[in-house]
Amino acid sequence: MTLADAILALRDQIEFACVDVHPCPTELIEKDPRWSRYRQFDGQLLPFEKHEFDVVMFADVLHHVPAQLRSRLLASAARVGHSVLIKDHFEYGWLSRQALRAMDFVGNFGYGVSIPDRYFDHSSFTDLCGSAGVACQRVEVGLKMYEHLPVLRSVLRPEWHFFATCRAR
Repeated sequence: MTLADAILALRDQIEFACVDVHPCPTELIEKDPRWSRYRQFDGQLLPFEKHEFDVVMFADVLHHVPAQLRSRLLASAARVGHSVLIKDHFEYGWLSRQALRAMDFVGNFGYGVSIPDRYFDHSSFTDLCGSAGVACQRVEVGLKMYEHLPVLRSVLRPEWHFFATCRAR
């Protein structure tokens, strides 16, 4: 919801929905009306109509999805949205993989989210897009996510983060 709120603050005419595999606690919905936009789903097929959205966004999600389900989920996103925006991670060997796993652990340990053994490399991401029937129109590598954090910016590399814009073929 934090990311959705940030986008909404920039463009207040946007309508959105947020989905996850975890159920939303009733008390969140009762205390905060933003959570009425939340829907639980099975992790594979997004519960929306064809082209219901202009954009479907995955922010640091796909690497947590079991490998055998990723293609189906990405294809589902291309079905419900005209475009799919993906923010995720590339690994470049053992060191980057361990750093990404540590970052994932810190960011997710309280939520019961599994930490992957591997992240995408350029080839595995291209293969995923092909198997899902989506074409990547643009991939931007090198996001400076930690410029505001002096210690982390010297350790965590921008090339470990990417954005991709995709469409169904």
